[in-house]
Amino acid sequence: MQFLILLKLLKKKKKDINWDIEMIGEVRDVIEDCLVERLKITNEQNFYPYLEENY
Repeated sequence: MQFLILLKLLKKKKKDINWDIEMIGEVRDVIEDCLVERLKITNEQNFYPYLEENY
């Protein structure tokens, strides 16, 4: 939800921005790459927590 608010604040056009989970995922992936891979500020699990499966 915060991402949608940020988009609305940054947009320059008067057109409304609809919820788009695919776009949100793409932006998340880019931000994750910057913070995890390039800057090494955090790891993937801390940036986007997920359950690890035990095999």
